[in-house]
Amino acid sequence: MLKLIWLRRVVYKVLLLALSGLLLSSCNAVLGPPGSEPSLLQPGGAQFPHTAMFEGQPDMSAIRAGGGYYLWRNGNAWHVRVAKSDRFGFETPGKPTIYSGSIQVESGVIAGLQAHNTTLLSDVRLKQKTVVFRLELRNDIEGFDFSVRPFGPEYCLTFDLKRNREQRPEIVHLGRSMFVPETMPLVACVR
Repeated sequence: MLKLIWLRRVVYKVLLLALSGLLLSSCNAVLGPPGSEPSLLQPGGAQFPHTAMFEGQPDMSAIRAGGGYYLWRNGNAWHVRVAKSDRFGFETPGKPTIYSGSIQVESGVIAGLQAHNTTLLSDVRLKQKTVVFRLELRNDIEGFDFSVRPFGPEYCLTFDLKRNREQRPEIVHLGRSMFVPETMPLVACVR
């Protein structure tokens, strides 16, 4: 009887060890071996070597609840939304919160700029290869959309986003996953 209990424990430990080895090898196959991940930090801001984290529209109810910036893309169509929220203590009664910044394209041209749900207090305009904006939110969600016509196989966008003249990466959310970057400005290169 004692040998049977001992044998069960040994079999259990061997199975557990085999399962953890399989899990580690699966992670290496999907993500690559440890240390192989690309560096996201580049001079002048955080650069994302692929734009998968920008893919897909975030959940609109999460935007309403969370506040801040929300950026996503579908192909070469880009969307920027800014939502009000008291969750972070952004909004001070009687004092407007100003979301401003620029989005600059390299190796392409911005086309089809359209404001989304903005008021007369907000300003979104195209200056050569740069979208310049200033949003003083009166609606719960305001923003703009644009597309990029690339000159070649790759183009890059530099997002410089501010709230009350300060860069606040913790209020920026990317794509469906709502990834929050660590630094600002952001550089996204699309192939």
